[in-house]
Amino acid sequence: MSIEVQYYTLVIRRDALEGLTPPAREACLQRCGFGGEIFRQDEHLVATGYMGPRDVEDCLSDLQSHGLRLTDEQGAFLDMAVVQESFGIPRSCSWLELSWTPRSMKACQKEIEGMIGTGTQIIQIWGGQAPDHCWLTGFPPGDLVEVPFLKAEPKLRESKNYVMFPSGATTG
Repeated sequence: MSIEVQYYTLVIRRDALEGLTPPAREACLQRCGFGGEIFRQDEHLVATGYMGPRDVEDCLSDLQSHGLRLTDEQGAFLDMAVVQESFGIPRSCSWLELSWTPRSMKACQKEIEGMIGTGTQIIQIWGGQAPDHCWLTGFPPGDLVEVPFLKAEPKLRESKNYVMFPSGATTG
């Protein structure tokens, strides 16, 4: 199976969770919202999502305090990885495959500026095809495990291409 990637997705290897003590494993699953509207899992991975990097950092810190390892000596992701929708994985990660070709924020920003000018902030990129997803390297991607609330509300997937706000625009 493969796990849907939405905004900032924190992906954890199941084998790493299984290596923790039962109380630590339970604490990690609870921290990731086990059974909630953004939690998803397959036979190899568990995942949860966040809207911004500060929330991801807080969660990573908490998960590390329970025994999960973030990176190795070279800075590659070990037990868990952060995947940003449309962009990719910010560090090396040999155990995770993506359904799309990663792009840098800078490359996306340049493309948008070429279309509508400078001063635009990227909120989300989505081409209207299958949702971005990832899976454990060495296994076929298989069926997609979607974000539960998006699966229940498919109309929430109706955005097209780029969602952006010109510099100085208000959203209210």
